[in-house]
Amino acid sequence: MRFAFGDPAWGLKGFRNTHMEASHARRVATPSGPRAEQLARYRDVALAALASVDHAQAVSFVDRVLGPLAADDETTYRVATTLAVYLQENRSPARAALPGLSADL
Repeated sequence: MRFAFGDPAWGLKGFRNTHMEASHARRVATPSGPRAEQLARYRDVALAALASVDHAQAVSFVDRVLGPLAADDETTYRVATTLAVYLQENRSPARAALPGLSADL
C-alpha cells in the first residue's frame, strides 16, 4: 500500500492544488518500483515532478514557494546573486564579501 500527499491548503482551490500535488507525487514515485517509499510527499519530490510537468505548474510552484523572491527586477536579482555567492563560499560572510579569499578564513 502506498500513499501520496500534497501540501495542505484551504478551500476548493486548495483542495484542487493538494490533489494535483498528490497525483504528481504518486506519478513520480510509481516508476521507482517495489522498492519505492510507501509515503510520497509532494514537497519531497517537487523538483522531479516539476521537471516532468508543464510550465504553468512550475510557475505556480515558484510563486507559491518563493513569493516575492521570484520577482523579475534588479533588486531581487542582486539579492539572488549575493545569496548564490554566499552559498558557494560555504555560508561564510567574510568569503562572500570578498570572493576568492583563502578557504582557511
